Amino acid sequence: MTLLDRYMQVAEDAIRFPHSALQIAQLADLPETANSELVAHVEEDPAFSARLLRLVNSSAFPGGGNAPIANLESALVRVGRQKVAELALLQASASAFSGIESTLLRATTFWNHSQQTAVVARRIASVVGISESSCYVAGLLHDIGLLLMFHTEPKKMEAVLEFSLDESVSLLEAEVELLGVSHPDLGGHLAATWNLPTSLSRPIKHHHAPWQLTLEEDPQDECAITTCVALANEICGDLESADEPHESKVLHFAQQHLSIGDVNLLDITLAGCTEAEAMQPLG
Repeated sequence: MTLLDRYMQVAEDAIRFPHSALQIAQLADLPETANSELVAHVEEDPAFSARLLRLVNSSAFPGGGNAPIANLESALVRVGRQKVAELALLQASASAFSGIESTLLRATTFWNHSQQTAVVARRIASVVGISESSCYVAGLLHDIGLLLMFHTEPKKMEAVLEFSLDESVSLLEAEVELLGVSHPDLGGHLAATWNLPTSLSRPIKHHHAPWQLTLEEDPQDECAITTCVALANEICGDLESADEPHESKVLHFAQQHLSIGDVNLLDITLAGCTEAEAMQPLG
């Protein structure tokens, strides 16, 4: 059994990817999707439906705490189709991955960063004119390989962290040196195993190095999504790096390949983090 096979076996035993929630996100992105169709898909998970209604009636959303919302169609009107779809995916993903939590990587820390990256990626996408839904989903799932590593190899990951600090090398370099694979490669392989579209698997695989994609090999929109997610990952604090975003090779690449121009990334980040805070997985 190869190293990747062993990781995939662990993932198969511990994770059931929420394809139904991904379908909700994809449907919400289509203008021709009726609200009734979207509601029907959300209603397939009664527990999530109840949590969603509780959230939209809270103070986290404008109007929450005033006139009570009693049904999902009204919830769609209050918070919008996109937000409902994102909440569904966030909740389903957090639940699906709860079986691979690690004492070295707290679930709250992981999902805070993942959700911030997803929202900021979506906000950047709206400015540069690429798929907001794809950027959100890829941003939410970009570090699944890291989570799987911490779960599968906790002792070795301790050694990886120590090696990275002692030798002054990046976490990716330490992973390859001690584990034989990096977490972006592992995450990309996992996404491909789940038959996720390449518009998701490639950003997951290349979220630290979007320049590894070329327009000759990959559609231009997938390169843009990957760059958008990579940039959002760094400006949201990057779980694996201490590099300052303004010194980042990723930022320089994004300035060359995305139409970000004079976009105020600080404003986007602050607004995105505030929005993400209101969208944490529900207990």
